[in-house]
Amino acid sequence: MTRTMKPRLSKSRTASNARSRVQNPVIMAFKFDPEHPNVGQHHVTVCTWTPDALKITTDLKAKLPRNANLPTRDLRFRTQVRDTGVIRTEDDLGLGYHPQPLLYTRSEPDIARMEANAAVAVWAGKILKTQGNIDQRLARELEDLALDDKAVQARHIPIDVYGWEVNRLTGSTRKPKNSNLYADLADYAGSLLEGKEIYPEAGPMRRVVTDNLRDGETVLMTDVMTRVIDDVEIRFSLGLEISVETYPARALPVLQVKHKKFVWAREPKEGLRNLSGYILPHGETRALKFRVNPDLSLDEGWQALADNYGLPFSTTETLAMNGAYGLAGGHVIVINHQNGRAESNAALRGIPVIDARLSFERLEELLAPHGLTRWTGIEEVPSHYGEKNDADMAWKILFEDDDDTEPRPTRGKKPKEKSAATLEREREKAQVAFDQWITRVRDDINAHYGKAHHIILGYGPGLREDAEQARDILQQTLQDKAVIKLQAIPAGTHGSRWDLDGGRRDMKTVDRAASREQAWTPFVQEVREYASGRPDLPVTGVIIMADLWYKSPRDGKNRKDDPLNKRAARLTLNRQLNLMVQYLLPRARLKTGVLNDAKTQNFRIRTINAWRDLAWKSIGKMNAMEEKIRLSFDTPPSDPRALTLLGVGIIRLNRKRSTNNVTSFIPYAIELDPQSGTCMGTLLLSQGSHVPVRTPMLPLPELVHELNANGPSYLVRRRNPKETMAERRALTQQFLHRVIAERASNHPGLIVLADAGTLSGIWPWLADENIDPRSVPLDDEPNALMDFPDAAILRIRPDHAPKVLKDSDVDVVIDGEIRPASTWSSGDLYRVTDTGDGMQTYLSFGSRIFKGRRTRSAYRDMIDGKGEVIHPKNDAWITPNAIEVTVVRPGTHTPDELAKFVEALRTEFAHFGSWINSPGPLHFASLLKEYTPDYELAEAEEDEQQQEEQVKPMPSLFDFMF
Repeated sequence: MTRTMKPRLSKSRTASNARSRVQNPVIMAFKFDPEHPNVGQHHVTVCTWTPDALKITTDLKAKLPRNANLPTRDLRFRTQVRDTGVIRTEDDLGLGYHPQPLLYTRSEPDIARMEANAAVAVWAGKILKTQGNIDQRLARELEDLALDDKAVQARHIPIDVYGWEVNRLTGSTRKPKNSNLYADLADYAGSLLEGKEIYPEAGPMRRVVTDNLRDGETVLMTDVMTRVIDDVEIRFSLGLEISVETYPARALPVLQVKHKKFVWAREPKEGLRNLSGYILPHGETRALKFRVNPDLSLDEGWQALADNYGLPFSTTETLAMNGAYGLAGGHVIVINHQNGRAESNAALRGIPVIDARLSFERLEELLAPHGLTRWTGIEEVPSHYGEKNDADMAWKILFEDDDDTEPRPTRGKKPKEKSAATLEREREKAQVAFDQWITRVRDDINAHYGKAHHIILGYGPGLREDAEQARDILQQTLQDKAVIKLQAIPAGTHGSRWDLDGGRRDMKTVDRAASREQAWTPFVQEVREYASGRPDLPVTGVIIMADLWYKSPRDGKNRKDDPLNKRAARLTLNRQLNLMVQYLLPRARLKTGVLNDAKTQNFRIRTINAWRDLAWKSIGKMNAMEEKIRLSFDTPPSDPRALTLLGVGIIRLNRKRSTNNVTSFIPYAIELDPQSGTCMGTLLLSQGSHVPVRTPMLPLPELVHELNANGPSYLVRRRNPKETMAERRALTQQFLHRVIAERASNHPGLIVLADAGTLSGIWPWLADENIDPRSVPLDDEPNALMDFPDAAILRIRPDHAPKVLKDSDVDVVIDGEIRPASTWSSGDLYRVTDTGDGMQTYLSFGSRIFKGRRTRSAYRDMIDGKGEVIHPKNDAWITPNAIEVTVVRPGTHTPDELAKFVEALRTEFAHFGSWINSPGPLHFASLLKEYTPDYELAEAEEDEQQQEEQVKPMPSLFDFMF
């Protein structure tokens, strides 16, 4: 079977003649009515230390050795299990830098106080008194105080969860004086849902007890479900995450609903990061979360759980295998499944749209009596960028007729066979598409690389034939526009982390990286010698083919490649050779080592995509810019450079706020030229204690090399986190001010895309409460706008917008009635309608290539409109994400035009033809991140990326349409 590609958009189409394509959009969020008659106050009991107990604990901390901490995790769990009404506890239990309460609970104050004191007494007597570095006199004093019911005090407080304030200047929700109101509103919603059945026939929901008093979300999950697939039992729970979110110029927040699946492991494995576990206590409607260490040992909090619930097992492996069936007292224990850290034949993630839609309707029934109703404040903005397949896949026609390509089964019903005439017409159309594609690619290579794209293809031990296969694929596709030199890579450049330095498990990250860098020395010398003899055709890139698993020379066991090795190779080869680097896994093999013929097409696609990344991502290349402009603006400017884009943000390797972002912190500005479709950029870099220096505006490959040569760049790092943040804020704003003003003077119609995800806290004006089109404070200038008055300014916020479902053209039977099934919003653009004047916010949804059956559930049988039973399927149900686009200042354009332009900039990147989360040029910050020369905390991110690549479904011949 061959599918045909949707024809490219006609030249006659313009921005103004796009048509609506959305039926009955349902946004997965709730608004609330503060005047609703049935809304009551949310009552909680707050437990805090008494002054005497706080003094003792403060003295206990002061007498600890340097870098030692009190075992507060144990106490946190003891407070949770003693009082079954506990909603939230504080991670450090009020003993941190800023004193906070110990916990919030629904229990009455007398009960809460008694149970909290009992937990403290056990903690002091059983834990503190057994640790050698604890002052035993103080531990006994705390124990005695708790036994006298005088270590913890409790008070009952009413909370008006709908009592939000408004910033009168911006019309946005004002951060309440009670900084916990976000959490309180989320708790209120959770209290209305805990113990209720949300997913039909899935049983009541449990609420997860959290360890953050201020986090504005509540998480619920069902009990463990099991299904047998191919004689293997998979385990999972259905879940909900309800979070409190705000939007610019909207006076009240909304409650956003995210549907999720918790996947439980049967065989967890060691790794680099912690895993999560949960206990689902019998007879309770809550779940308690605990931590599993990277070596699979249970952390200090586990003992408190085991003591309270009488649990007999104490190893992670045993808990994962047996806990889902209930241990002592019927309590269920589950360990979170993480890709690459457990069995591969597990439940796949995501919730099908039919389950999401029906559970949301049940939420409406439960929440409406309390003043929470569906948020309807959006409307569609018709545009031309609907569900798009990869427009850059026309090359695959070259490999369609190979005998060794096994067509994989199609999902759902078997398609009807096509006639020979139909197939011939489709092939002719495919040939036309290929001719157009190869013409454009040849022109692009001529423009950016000269006569041909000259690259080195390095290959690991035993992969010579795989490398030859990849070379042949590229040369067959690109013909004389590809010159490829095969070169073996040295031993020691890849392998398990445990095989370095005699298997030292405590070897530092930077030392491991240095060992890998040194191993590349012979390869670097050979490439230099080879390249020096070809000055007329410079080498411009390297593709490295390396295995994911390696046999250990010490014990013969197969271990995964150290995730740090790829970063070490990129940095070393770029620094030494000034070349861009891309990785490619070899051909898939069965467990016997024999090639998996069914994956042949997969390897071809991965090979072409690796080359596309190397050739086009490295220069920030986007296709079809002229078309994007024409389909976005009613009257496109005569000179495309009037629509030059500048993306600004920060490269941060460290995602965890708890460590105060001590690793690389690099402000960037990336400019996309709409005429050439390529990018250049500038960075603010520092070296040690030197004054930060801004780089010139450079093409991306040169900027990467500058970044790499600079070394780790922290901007500033002081002992005091507040001082660090203040200096970073000042330096970043100064950088942004100067860059925006400079580029706006060169391009009067400049469009600035500010990445709120990374600039959060650094440019406070971007926050919902503060953002105001009338004044742009930056770099101590209350109205920096005077330096770029004509620039359009847009705030881009990823991973914040709720999902939107809509009616599909497929019917389903629900409660005996036939109704339209649901599908996800894909390639759609919406305008938020219930905000104040002055700014407009949009939700831009991307598109998925892989389509699933709309009537299939994750856990129960469904009936379609024809009366046929549709059984559940273990599929990866991934709904497209939206990015939020706020047009703060439209410049000389309309907000709708700019929103459609941003939507267009999310697709047809030269290296990836489908949708990407961040719009160009912000997307190309990910290239800079790959070459940021900081190993301190990059390791975990490399490991995460490697796991994602391992499980990411690769497109096959049947997932694309000619």
